[in-house]
Amino acid sequence: MDCMTVGQLLDCKWPVVSLPSGAAGAARAVKDNLEFVTSYDEIVLMFDMDEAGQDAVKAVADILPPGKCKVATLPYKDPNECLLNGQGKSIVQAMWEAQMYSPDEIVHVSNIQNDNSIDDVRVYPFPFDGLSEFLLGQRSGEITLWASGTGSGKSTLLREVIYHHLD
Repeated sequence: MDCMTVGQLLDCKWPVVSLPSGAAGAARAVKDNLEFVTSYDEIVLMFDMDEAGQDAVKAVADILPPGKCKVATLPYKDPNECLLNGQGKSIVQAMWEAQMYSPDEIVHVSNIQNDNSIDDVRVYPFPFDGLSEFLLGQRSGEITLWASGTGSGKSTLLREVIYHHLD
């Protein structure tokens, strides 16, 4: 029923598929049809909003290639319930606003909010005056990336920086 609801609301312009055995068999069904599922540029998972549905989202999304899977969030348990409550537009909106899936332990840069004001930033000088002047020191809340070819002295330089900060 949910698959038909979404298909109808999308005017059958986008492919919509359903799981043959619901959330319990979601991961197995996707594994069995992985070539078909991954043939699409983008995959939007719109599972039930209950615990079983959200557990299935994680199980399925972990199977799919990184960067290809998005997850839709609905205001009611499932698309059919949304439609019955007069929220058909929210289903379409949920599909278009689906968020890129990221495992719980990985935070996407777009989800990071900078809570530090300019007053909270501390600046630490490098052990080399020229480098401190050029990079304006090391600022709290920022990352300095050191990249160079093998054997060019990155480790030696960073040991000096560490020693300087510890001293």
